[in-house]
Order: sequence, then structure tokens, then C-alpha cells
Amino acid sequence: MRFEAERKELLNRINRWRSWNLFNEEATILGVVLPIIKLMGYDISNPEEVLPQSPDRNRNRPDLKLYQMSALDNGEVKHVIEVKALSKNELANSTSQIGSYFVGNSAQWYVLTNGYEWKIYDSNSPHTKPRYFRINIILDTVGAIDALYHILGKDVDTPDIESAAEKIVKGRLETAARKIFWSDHRTVWEGAAQLHKSLLQDVEKLKKEFASHEDMIEQWRQDFE
Repeated sequence: MRFEAERKELLNRINRWRSWNLFNEEATILGVVLPIIKLMGYDISNPEEVLPQSPDRNRNRPDLKLYQMSALDNGEVKHVIEVKALSKNELANSTSQIGSYFVGNSAQWYVLTNGYEWKIYDSNSPHTKPRYFRINIILDTVGAIDALYHILGKDVDTPDIESAAEKIVKGRLETAARKIFWSDHRTVWEGAAQLHKSLLQDVEKLKKEFASHEDMIEQWRQDFE
């Protein structure tokens, strides 16, 4: 994984800051979100690429707008990002705010994040459930930043949800397998010729959550066996 060392370092910071009640939205942008945007290939010190608090047509002010081509050269907004404080659990109550940005901005892709959790929305996909929602990426998943890169990478012309989902599926399968001692895996297999129960449960859960990747998940299960 390309960004695995950076993900682990950021996760250590997040775990240190999560319960700090003074760690507000601005601190989340500075300490977590902008470092990730930098990994995506953007110059975070250049407002032509990363523009903060720019009003849209409805006078809303999203926290960040990302431009693949300079805003001064009539570049179009590629992503609109709304940030909530890491120390508060506000994402569940902020979906309507993202919806309001669809009206005031011309971008296709929108992000709601608290630095740890990244919810991705596509304004061209009204029939998804929930509406416009495409994928949720959480930084404690192996490969999470690599998955984000498939969507937010500056040199990625067309965000690739399927490739991002594949990274997440592989990371979660790897994490689920590592939670169980190898000796326990072996004992269960020798006794029942099947995977450890908790790993089987994680595999089935992923099949339901990422139905389009069921074949890949099943192949992973067979290879692991």
C-alpha cells in the first residue's frame, strides 16, 4: 500500500486528539484533513488549488474546494469538502448540508469528513441509497488513504469508486484475519475445515456491503483457506 506509513502516523495522531474537547473544526482541518489533501497531490499552501471558505451561489461557505486546474485560470471545482470536528460526532446530522451544496456548486463530487471518517457523495447518482452517497472510508482500515486517492487524487481525472472499494475490501479482510491468532485459525480449520467463525462473519458482512466485489471476496476466502 502506497500510503500505509502515512495512514498509521495520522491514525496515531487521531487517537491522541480524539478526546481533546478543544480540538475543534479548524484544528481538524489543520491537523488531519490538510495533510491528507497534501498526500492527494495538492499544494495545500496554494489557494488556486485548495480554496478555503469560498462562497457558492447560495452564499454557503464549504470548508474547502479542490481545483485540479487553477481557480484563477477558470478551472472548475473538482471536489467540495465539508469538515466537522474530530472530537464531535456530527457527521450523521450533516448530510442535509452536503445536499445544500449540490445546489450552490457545479462540482460532481462532495466529501463530508471529520478527518477520521470520509463520506463520499456523487451529485450524478441520485438513485443510490442513501441518495447520492457512494462510499464511506475510515482511516483505521488498511489501505484507506490509498482508497481516498482513487477519488481525491489530483491527477485522477475520473474518481474511481470501484477501485476505492476494492482497496477497502482487501484492507478489511486483512484486518479481520489478523485479529485472530494463526494458531486459532489452524485449530478451527483442522477441526471443521472452515474459516474461524468471526472471520466468516466478517467475510459475509463484506459480501453484503460490497455486493459488486463478491467474487473478489470469495476468491480471497478460498486463497486464505
